[in-house]
Amino acid sequence: MARPIWPPQFPAIPLRGDSSGGVENNIVRSKPAAGPVKVRLSAGKKPHVETVSLLFRSSAQYKAFEDWFHDKRSGLAGGAMCFEWKDVMTGQTVAARLAPKSDEAFFSVSPFEKTLDAWVVTLNLEILP
Repeated sequence: MARPIWPPQFPAIPLRGDSSGGVENNIVRSKPAAGPVKVRLSAGKKPHVETVSLLFRSSAQYKAFEDWFHDKRSGLAGGAMCFEWKDVMTGQTVAARLAPKSDEAFFSVSPFEKTLDAWVVTLNLEILP
C-alpha cells in the first residue's frame, strides 16, 4: 500500500507563531551507583516532533481533513498510517505521522478568531528518520 500524501487542498504552511519544534535528544544518560553520570548516543534515530497549527478556511475543508484522517483505504486510518509531508523548514518531502496530543485526542480544533467557518487545527507531527 502506497504511503498517503498530504492532500494539496489542505493547508500545509503553519500559522506564524503557533508552531514549535526542536532538535531531538539522541543521548542516553544513566546514573551509576557512584561517580558521574554516564552519557552515550542512543542506538537509533528518534522521530523529530513538531507542533503545528494549520488554518482550515471553511468547515467543509476541515470536514474533508477529518474524513481523510479516518479513511482506512487512502487516508491515515485514524492516525495509524504515516504520510508524505513537505517540511516547511527544509522544503524536502519527508515521512511523517500524527502523534496524539493526549490519550483522548490526536489533534485539537478551535475556531479561528471570531469566525464560525474557519478552524485552527493544532497537531503534533512526528518527522520520521
